[in-house]
Amino acid sequence: MPRLRRKAAKSVESPTKPSNPFLDLWATLTAVVREVSLPQLYIPLRGFSWLSPPPLGRVIALLVYWVIIIYMMTTDVIVKDAFFWERIGYRNAWVTVTQVPLLYLLASKCSIIGFLVGTSHERLNWLHRWVGRTMLVTASVHGWHFYTDWVRSDFVEYELKMMPMVKYGFGAWAVLLWTLVSGLAPFRRMAYELFVVQHLLSAIFFLWLIYVHVPSTARYNVWFAIAALCFDRVCRIALLGWQNIKLFPDKSKCNGGQKFGHQAQLKAVGDSITVVTIKDVHFKWRAGQHLFLWIPRIGVAEAHPYTIACAHQLPDTCICNSIQLVVRKHSGFSRRLHEFAADDKKKHVSVFVSPRTVRRRGGTSTRRSS
Repeated sequence: MPRLRRKAAKSVESPTKPSNPFLDLWATLTAVVREVSLPQLYIPLRGFSWLSPPPLGRVIALLVYWVIIIYMMTTDVIVKDAFFWERIGYRNAWVTVTQVPLLYLLASKCSIIGFLVGTSHERLNWLHRWVGRTMLVTASVHGWHFYTDWVRSDFVEYELKMMPMVKYGFGAWAVLLWTLVSGLAPFRRMAYELFVVQHLLSAIFFLWLIYVHVPSTARYNVWFAIAALCFDRVCRIALLGWQNIKLFPDKSKCNGGQKFGHQAQLKAVGDSITVVTIKDVHFKWRAGQHLFLWIPRIGVAEAHPYTIACAHQLPDTCICNSIQLVVRKHSGFSRRLHEFAADDKKKHVSVFVSPRTVRRRGGTSTRRSS
């Protein structure tokens, strides 16, 4: 941090060079940790590269997380007595439900955890997926031990009649399993827009199933998750309004001033590139920052992240007080965007943007556009 302050002050010829032995040691340790966290085992087989494990740094973080979870699952519960199966079932029920708030906090785009650790939400999305997979394991252990106990006592049918909440538990487990399977890369890429809609609906349905399944003493975890989900949605709507509603727009700026949203010019470059020039923006940005782009005319319920490119003059394109996005055509939204832009060399549409800042300690970073 002292080196970053000196760099911002611009008063030192080499601001990032350590100025004393302590800072030299600190810089060496951080560099070593950074390099150790980068190695990754890559599976080069066509169609199976998505099975590549995370980088070593993320693997270490997961191992620490799993050690904590396993400790909570097993401490003082493995006792061979009459309550062996039931005790493990109860313990893993609590371990599962206490992870629910973390799962929803990590899914937030207005991420509280990201704000606290100084990073953006998409850098935490991998952990969101692995927490969900861990919850599936702990929920399976919970349900399997209870069900085994009922089978041993020939008590299954009576239990289901006496305790209707058990059925909701099976339903929550099924939703969790479906979310894991549908979230795998091959299925997610088949129809990403459909995946997003069903994923959101599954998340809401899962909370309801958990709420009616767990006892009242454990429902505070569900309310915590609901609060995280609601805060994220309210925050995103507020930011969307703040960035896209102008009460007194300046219509003299390239004809781009409008009360709701921004006027954007779409230009197809070649067979696979679309340049989106968004006019009359009123926020600042820096290298590595990205924004969520929403074009209702092309995708009513779709907002996609794209890195902001350096503005440059294109033929017949005004860049007065504007930013530009360079979008490569793939499938889904980006394909429709390119086809829409290819119909006319100067296609104008209304767009809505929600800028995000990629924050990373030690400097700026970039992210990949899709």
